[in-house]
Amino acid sequence: MYKRETGGARPMAIAGRFVRERERLIGMTEAERAWRKQWMQDQILSPNEPRHVPEMYKFRFNIFRRAYKAPLNYLENMLEPVIGKRAHTLRFFTGKIFLLYLAGIGVLYNLKYNQNDWTRLGGFRILENRPAVLPGDSSFPKLSTKSNPSEYGSREGKLEESPSNVNDENVAQEELFNGVPISKLTKTQMKKYKRMLQWQSVKKLKRAKEKLKTRSKKIEAKMLNIDIGPSRKQLKNAKMANSSCKIGVVIDLSFDELMINKDMGKVIKQILRVYTENRRASAPMQLHLTSFIGRCKEEMAKHNGHENWDMHFHESSYLDVFPKDKLVYLSSESDNVITELEQEKVYIIGGLVDHNSHKGVCHQKAVNEGIAHGQLPIGEYFHSVSRKVFTINQVFEILLRVSEGKTFKEAFEMILPKRINMQPTLDNSEDDSNNE
Repeated sequence: MYKRETGGARPMAIAGRFVRERERLIGMTEAERAWRKQWMQDQILSPNEPRHVPEMYKFRFNIFRRAYKAPLNYLENMLEPVIGKRAHTLRFFTGKIFLLYLAGIGVLYNLKYNQNDWTRLGGFRILENRPAVLPGDSSFPKLSTKSNPSEYGSREGKLEESPSNVNDENVAQEELFNGVPISKLTKTQMKKYKRMLQWQSVKKLKRAKEKLKTRSKKIEAKMLNIDIGPSRKQLKNAKMANSSCKIGVVIDLSFDELMINKDMGKVIKQILRVYTENRRASAPMQLHLTSFIGRCKEEMAKHNGHENWDMHFHESSYLDVFPKDKLVYLSSESDNVITELEQEKVYIIGGLVDHNSHKGVCHQKAVNEGIAHGQLPIGEYFHSVSRKVFTINQVFEILLRVSEGKTFKEAFEMILPKRINMQPTLDNSEDDSNNE
């Protein structure tokens, strides 16, 4: 008789002393019978095996597999209380059918819209056998009934129109879109072609509406005595040769090597604004472009008709065009302050957009060439200006407004943007209050 209730077996053996049939003949106590009953029940598997263990699920599947399995898992959990075990089968086949559907759509798209033809290098290529042509068919080759050479050409020496020639002419007469025949456009190109046709259909109507709107605005402005700017007749007559203002303004374009192509484009855009403001002025200033060669000339060539502008273009330097004693180079580094514009002077604006990477280059150039230099008197009127370097068109507009009779202070307030945060100096504010 074993001293232990387990018959000497290790505690981890759940069958205990009854693992061997011989020992089952030994009498069992009530505790042993309950233990044996529990062990027999533990051998019966649960009806809903295998159980879902979240830790085991995360161990088997990485985060990416769990991500794309999540929608179908959610569908299975939602349908399982309704249709039972069939939810798992439905989940399995749903994913496979969806993948087959995507693969079929991809193949169909490539076969229909991405074929390997003469318009592209990649894509699917379909090789079709030429259909058989038998005697008696309309396309079967036949001997020509023409025996006389004169029958193959008219008296003007032109070939007669055979069916093949007619087909070639139809192909040649087919409308093209971006150099591609309409019948061979892709799906994306066809959408662009339809949008172009729609735009052309409404363009004339849209232009007519814009003209009517502009005309009504002009009539309304005349009734309310509102200035709508110069008319075309006034613009034609308001030229530099007929202007009462003889102050010269030169834009120096000799800084070609200091700018990248992007900054050169910005310089040309600012010159376009300068020209627009000068043309709309009642008394245009005498505007000149010097050192108009190289990249600046190539960039300006993108704007058709610039040769006909009311502006003087010079390939040479301003030193070869004007006397030295009449030149004044505008620079924010200069110690000289310009208080008024003189009619016989020519003011030079540096045609440079460098984002302050070449600071002082205009002032140094004026010093080296021995010509006068000066800066606009913005410090005389405003003491808290964040910067004194302005764009080409801003400097020109300030000069233009002063030439029209405005003071420098009024010109600064009109032209410079509000974000510069200009505050008048105490001396000027006191003078203004005393004048009042």
